[in-house]
Amino acid sequence: MPDNQTIIDAVQAEIETDRDWLIGLTRDMVRIPSVNPKFEPNPAINREADVQALLEPILKQDGFRTEQWDALPGRPNLVGEWAGDESCSLILCGHIDVVPVGAMKDWSVDPFGGEITNGRLYGRGAVDMKGGVAACIAAARAIRKAGITLQGRLAIHSVVDEEAGGFGAMDAVKKGKLAKAVLVAEPTWGDVLPVEGGLEWARVTIRGRNAHSALRYNEIYPQRHDKDRLEPGVNAIEIAARFIAAVRQYELDRTRAKSHPLLPLGMNTINIGVMHGGTGLGEHGLPTVMTNPAIIPDVAVLDLDMKFLPDENSADYRRDFEAFVHHFAQTDAW
Repeated sequence: MPDNQTIIDAVQAEIETDRDWLIGLTRDMVRIPSVNPKFEPNPAINREADVQALLEPILKQDGFRTEQWDALPGRPNLVGEWAGDESCSLILCGHIDVVPVGAMKDWSVDPFGGEITNGRLYGRGAVDMKGGVAACIAAARAIRKAGITLQGRLAIHSVVDEEAGGFGAMDAVKKGKLAKAVLVAEPTWGDVLPVEGGLEWARVTIRGRNAHSALRYNEIYPQRHDKDRLEPGVNAIEIAARFIAAVRQYELDRTRAKSHPLLPLGMNTINIGVMHGGTGLGEHGLPTVMTNPAIIPDVAVLDLDMKFLPDENSADYRRDFEAFVHHFAQTDAW
C-alpha cells in the first residue's frame, strides 16, 4: 500500500494534468449568473438551478450518487456522495450564490464573462466561491483518476443562499447531510482556518420627529420656550450619524480587547451595510418617504453585519450589543 505522500503526489499530479479542465469548469460556472434573489430578484440573473444542472452530471460522471432538492423555493441544493466508512467521512462544501454586481459601469470586464487576463479569471463569484466549488470537484476527480479508493464516505455539497445567511447549508444539516468533518472551500489565500466564528444580522431603528426643513432653525438655534413655539423637529439621520461613529469605536474596542488564537486578529468586526433614512415608519420597517429632502426625517434604519468569535455565543453577543445601544441612547437628550 503506498504511503500518504505518494498518494498526495499522485493526486496533485492529476490536478496539474487537469488544470485546464478546472479553469474551464470555474469559467463555465461564472458565466451562469446566480445572484442571490434576496438581494436582486431577477430571473435572468437568479440562476442557481442552472449552476446545479451544470454540476450534477459532472459529479455523476465521477461516480457520485447525487441528490437535488429545493432548500428555498426554486433554489436547489446539490449533494453528491461516494459511499464509505462513516467514522472518517468528509464533506467538501461550497456555495454557488453570489452578490449583485452593482454598477455595471464600474466593471472593466463583463462580470459574467469569465474573462482570463494575465493568468487571472475575472467575474462575479470567481473567488467567492465558484472557484472553491470547482476545486472540490476537481480534487475528487483527481482522486478517482489516480486510482485511489477512499476509506471514508466523501460528500460534495453545492449549496445556495450562503450570502444571505447560510440557509442552504443549514437546510442540508436539517436533512441529515452530515459527516465527521467538513472542509468549506471559501477563499483564505492558502491558510487553513480550523475554527469559525458566528454571525448576527441586526437592525437598529432610530426615531426622531419630522418637521418642514424651513423650520430647521427651530431645531438647531436657541429659541424662546414660550407656549406658542412649535415643537422642534429631531433629525433621525443626524442621530444615526452619531450612532455610526459610536459603533465604530465600539467595534475598535471589541476587536482590540477580544481575539481568538486560531483566527486572524480583528475578525470580530461590525459592518453597517445598509442605511435608510426618511419619514414615516412603514409596516415593512423602513421609512415610507425617502425622496424628499425638504422634510426633517424622523426615521433612520441601519442594518448591521456583526461577527463574533468561536468562543462567544449569539445570545451573549446580542446582550452586549443591546447594552451598548442602550448606553448610547442615554447620551442623547432626545
